[in-house]
Amino acid sequence: HFTSDVSHGQTPVSKSLDKKFLNDFAGIVEQNLANENFNVDDICKTIGISRVQLYRKVKALLGCSITDYILNRRLKKAKYLLNNEGYSISEITYMVGFSSPNYFSTVFKARYNCTPSEFKRKQTS
Repeated sequence: HFTSDVSHGQTPVSKSLDKKFLNDFAGIVEQNLANENFNVDDICKTIGISRVQLYRKVKALLGCSITDYILNRRLKKAKYLLNNEGYSISEITYMVGFSSPNYFSTVFKARYNCTPSEFKRKQTS
């Protein structure tokens, strides 16, 4: 789980604050996955933290950038939808916040070494 990356040398108070931050951060990302215009500024406004602080905190706690985290969540959700739901590739594209099926397919293939169509075919065969 994403909170398991929190370092062990922290006080219980700072560790629980980090856990709350990660839960808030993850919740905001999940709620906005379908929004193709969702960006770092939206997270900053919602959490009430500066852009620099947000970048540093996410990098320190999760070991990745904010955009990588959002992309990972979008692709994981897309895999789930391809696996478990009867949606078309186009529907899934927009459900996970991509503005173009072609771009979605390119990003998906770069990550998983197969197109969404190939992935879906493998799951159903």
